[in-house]
Amino acid sequence: MKIQKVFLSIFLLLTLGSGLILPKQFARAEDTIPPCPPEVQGKVVSLDSENHSVILEQEDGSQCTASLAGGDIQPISALLSYYFGVSLQEINDYHNQGIGYGVLVKLYSLSNASSTSVADLIAQFKGGSGMGQLYKEYGGKPETVGVGQAKQKVKQTTQPTHTPPGQSNPHKPKDHGLSNAANHNKSHNPKFNPTPTPIAP
Repeated sequence: MKIQKVFLSIFLLLTLGSGLILPKQFARAEDTIPPCPPEVQGKVVSLDSENHSVILEQEDGSQCTASLAGGDIQPISALLSYYFGVSLQEINDYHNQGIGYGVLVKLYSLSNASSTSVADLIAQFKGGSGMGQLYKEYGGKPETVGVGQAKQKVKQTTQPTHTPPGQSNPHKPKDHGLSNAANHNKSHNPKFNPTPTPIAP
């Protein structure tokens, strides 16, 4: 009898340890998040590019999972929602007004860098101000200016942080003193050499 109990205990330990039996209390957090209802909006708080799915946080703080493959959520909208920490509805509303995703990346990045609301920047852009003019007025070209850059930065973010990659971090020190050329030993322009060559007497 004792031998049977020992074998049963060993069997249970092995099957539980190998993942063949997974009781509810050991289930992953993702398994406990329900699927989103149709046409749900919210802020993307997690992206899973391998499974083409996202976790959305709704206004009441509840979370749900949605697939990017079904066509309900546009993948670039999901990327920008996650990157800039804004709702899908906001991204989609601006996009439906005729503002392309690339321009949205520029305007959201400029908004974060200059502490100017994106709504004000969009109003100026729609009023005829070009991106160059906005850059000049609000402190220069921001670090992220394209969808590809945003995607790359999200890929490089391997662990969740308190501040998503595209959002401004009030605790991050700013470096105002160095130009781009001063930060590099080599330039992409072969005619430009940041370190002058001494002339022989």
